[in-house]
Amino acid sequence: MPADAPPNFANYDTRARVIAALDDVAAELKAHVQKSYHFRLPSQQQAKPFEQAFYKWVAGGRVGLQPPADPASFRAAMYNQSTTASALAAFHRVMCVVSIEFAESSADGFRKGQLTVPCAALRSLIERIAHTVALSDAVKGMPTAPISPDTPLKTVLELGQVIAKALYGTQQNWTKLTEVDFRKASHKDVAYIIAAEDGGIKATNVLGSIDKLEKRVPGTRLTYEVLCEFLHPNRGDLYGATIDARSLTDHSGMRQLERTIGLGPKSLAKLPDLQVVTEKMLDVSADVVRHLPIALDEIETVSAYATKLTRGFAHKMVKQYRGLFANRDLCPCLSGLTIKDCMRSKLL
Repeated sequence: MPADAPPNFANYDTRARVIAALDDVAAELKAHVQKSYHFRLPSQQQAKPFEQAFYKWVAGGRVGLQPPADPASFRAAMYNQSTTASALAAFHRVMCVVSIEFAESSADGFRKGQLTVPCAALRSLIERIAHTVALSDAVKGMPTAPISPDTPLKTVLELGQVIAKALYGTQQNWTKLTEVDFRKASHKDVAYIIAAEDGGIKATNVLGSIDKLEKRVPGTRLTYEVLCEFLHPNRGDLYGATIDARSLTDHSGMRQLERTIGLGPKSLAKLPDLQVVTEKMLDVSADVVRHLPIALDEIETVSAYATKLTRGFAHKMVKQYRGLFANRDLCPCLSGLTIKDCMRSKLL
């Protein structure tokens, strides 16, 4: 084959590369989710009133008596100090699980010679990678050196809103979704309206994250736009349903393109333009996919440090306010262990 000739998609050259990347990443991420992760959060509404009064008291130089609180609210506020670190660890596990499923679905589709479905799964995977990279960029600036003992959780708590948005950001109000009749309600009826006390836990446009990923892997945005074509019922579907094609010329010299539409492996050998575009798109996609473990490792490093800080703080508070806790209570560090077992463990 001449050097400038378009590669034959049927030869699996670039397709094999992206399948290998998908398989490798799925296998690597599975090591992080061999055991189920138990994710637990305290009541935000119960914790907030005391927390707000307490932070105001601290900011004012701790003048006067510490703000009063009933035992349940005070305990909820203590547990809530570990929420940010716990949510970051949960984000890491969530992205591992979802990315494995998309990677396996995409690889399986490409092996079968499909185009539309694996490209759709690949696009969804790239969105998750971009989302992960955006969060990694936001949190990896956290200092890993010892910080002030007076405000041991300041750097962790400052990331709370960023992490909560990455994990919980939404366009719909899920509480309202349970209350409306889907056949009668408009999407506007259940739109998520940002409340001042929520701090803006609303999903952002994924294209912002895609453009950030572009800085790490050039070609990401254009590749993403091409993959989007396979999610829309337009040209992408036409390509994805074409089993084969051939160019014909009639007796007058008029050229025609004949397509065979049907189920089965797709060959791009006689669709050179589509073949070239697909090869370029899959080539960049393979590089993007292999970037996922890098971003997840960055988040895991920050997560481990945040967990260490919050766990040490929680254990200190348990000792200081021992009368509020029983040994059988779950530890406010959110490790999932009882206070008795957690304090004896070597998790720190």
